[in-house]
Amino acid sequence: MTTEPQHTEHPTRRRVVHGGLASLAVLVAPAAISGCDSSKRRPPGSEDDTGTETRPTVPKLRSLIDEIGPLGVADADGIRLPAGFSIRVVARSGQPVLPDGYVWHFWPDGGATFATADGGWIYVSNSELPITGGVSALRFDADGGIIDAYRILDGTNINCAGGPTPWGTWLSCEEVGEGRVFETDPWGEVDAVERPALGRFKHEAATIDPELGCVYLSEDETDGCFYRFVSSDFDADGNLSLTEGELQVAVVDDGGGVSWLPVPDPLAEGDVPTRQQISEATVFDGGEGIWWFEGTVYLST
Repeated sequence: MTTEPQHTEHPTRRRVVHGGLASLAVLVAPAAISGCDSSKRRPPGSEDDTGTETRPTVPKLRSLIDEIGPLGVADADGIRLPAGFSIRVVARSGQPVLPDGYVWHFWPDGGATFATADGGWIYVSNSELPITGGVSALRFDADGGIIDAYRILDGTNINCAGGPTPWGTWLSCEEVGEGRVFETDPWGEVDAVERPALGRFKHEAATIDPELGCVYLSEDETDGCFYRFVSSDFDADGNLSLTEGELQVAVVDDGGGVSWLPVPDPLAEGDVPTRQQISEATVFDGGEGIWWFEGTVYLST
């Protein structure tokens, strides 16, 4: 893929691959944004590194799908696994994860894992419960044993999906009308921060293009749109700013070309829902998971 500066009002020609997984290979104007060492980054809202755990540098992701064989027969729980894989229950809703410890939330939904400096990892999980919502976390040691469970977001509503950031935080999205996005700290050391610049609508998932400085966002409505937030700055910690920039909506033409138009009222403070503010916007029947990988954004609907 070659990249060259494009203005928002001029269509960027790319293909839309039709099928079960729609692939939008999108191009934005390359900003003066470069990667940073994730081990030196701090959680959202922190002022210094005092008392916060060193975060390991995460290696570049690579796909292992070609090395995974076909699914086997279903086990007693109806789960099918490829050869070489095993499964175990690590938490049950309404029950303590560890003896006399944190009680796991109901209606688990989207989540992600984050490497820890001791060789283990943290798994974060949204709760899609109305009103209480929020996000919980499980911490594993290097051998896969659970060593802690705790809450990292409270007081939100129907947290469905979201996405991890390259700097080690989790974006948790509310799947309700005028839903919000919160940036959370998987380590539980810093309070979650709302990110209004990412728009108010029925959010589903989020993914970040670390090379071109964009956050892509799906909307779970029968006439939902596909959005991107184009960041224009860094925050105080050297990460992509999630407060300075512009929310835009995708317009796909008959030839598969994608252009982006600014959303005039991202917070939906007027009478028009976010998805209906641009008449030319392309609608999707239930935007679901999205992922950025090697220059391509994959959107499932």
